[in-house]
Amino acid sequence: MNLRGILPYLVVTDGLGREMILSATSGPLKKMGDVFRRHPEYFIPDQETGFQKAASGCCAYTDLVNFLKFRIGKDFQETGKCRVHIGNPIRGYGFSGLFLGRRACTGIH
Repeated sequence: MNLRGILPYLVVTDGLGREMILSATSGPLKKMGDVFRRHPEYFIPDQETGFQKAASGCCAYTDLVNFLKFRIGKDFQETGKCRVHIGNPIRGYGFSGLFLGRRACTGIH
């Protein structure tokens, strides 16, 4: 996390989200694209890397809700901890949910 408390946002390198973000010419995705052009390290190789980085609390990650629910359940079984949750989708852009690191579990998945 940076000093201003804003989490870096990760996207899978060969995913559809990457193309949507980088090709946007206005709105929130254009702003995200500008950040990704300045920080190409925010592109990650695969879903598991995104999950592990989000679970560490360093960043946010988006993916299909079905994958996120599956991976949250699997992580809870493995660690006994609620390390992540699904947040609100970005309206109008087809992203299904954000995966954010957590410090405590509220029982909401």
